[in-house]
Amino acid sequence: MVVPGVVLMNGGGFDGPEWSARVSLANLDYLKIGHHMRTVFEQYVEEWQGSSTGN
Repeated sequence: MVVPGVVLMNGGGFDGPEWSARVSLANLDYLKIGHHMRTVFEQYVEEWQGSSTGN
């Protein structure tokens, strides 16, 4: 997902767990970051729920 002004990356490339996320702290608009993170995670949940029902 591309959102102007927010950088969210897989944490695995930064010696973290593969399932983790890394957020750029250069952008200090935490409400915006949190909103976009929630949107991404909600999309993941929708995809997971769709895959678990055989859709």
